[in-house]
Amino acid sequence: RVLFGSRPDSLTAEGVPDEVVKELRRHRASAATLIADLAEEVWGRSDKTAKHLMRNCVVDIPARIFMSAEKANDPLARYAIEHAVRGLLAAGPPE
Repeated sequence: RVLFGSRPDSLTAEGVPDEVVKELRRHRASAATLIADLAEEVWGRSDKTAKHLMRNCVVDIPARIFMSAEKANDPLARYAIEHAVRGLLAAGPPE
């Protein structure tokens, strides 16, 4: 969540050390590459729409559901994430 929830430029303005901001940029780039690779592997696509949908599957949906869960290992949250992500993975990105 921190990786994608913060913009490196805004962190610099808030006084976060340059080395930390550089490391965050490197991690964001690595994560973006991984997401593109996953989209290509699963759907045979790595366009903007496919990458955005894959990010929803691996970052956004789990983060949102776990943030509202009653406990860290909430079985209902895990169930919801699994089925939401499976549905998106099966449907794939729109044309």
